[in-house]
Amino acid sequence: PEFHIAGIGHNLLDMEDAALPRRLGGGLSYTGLFVLAVDVLADLDAEDGPKPVVNTGIEILLGGVVPIRAGYEHDGGEKTKWVSGGLGFMTGGAANKGQFNLSYRHNLDNNDRYVFGAGLTMFL
Repeated sequence: PEFHIAGIGHNLLDMEDAALPRRLGGGLSYTGLFVLAVDVLADLDAEDGPKPVVNTGIEILLGGVVPIRAGYEHDGGEKTKWVSGGLGFMTGGAANKGQFNLSYRHNLDNNDRYVFGAGLTMFL
């Protein structure tokens, strides 16, 4: 098992675009039989001053090839809450892995806001 700590910065140069808020914070994660991660950021461009943005997620790897993921986000700046889930398939040896992932993200404050995603990752 391993523990990780990180500093996080998003859009640190002010682009004066509401879709690109400046955020600064940190994260902690545990990697062992599963992965558990928590990020806490400050949305520096929130309307009433800095607001917290908290992300948390868990991943379990079944059989060494099927990652199953779940997550939650509370965005104090945007005043939204999201849940997410996904699964994938990993292939290849230690030096040549690839992944196919499917994901779903749902806004708990507005059922009309959701995102489906698919991704293909290849390491050469």
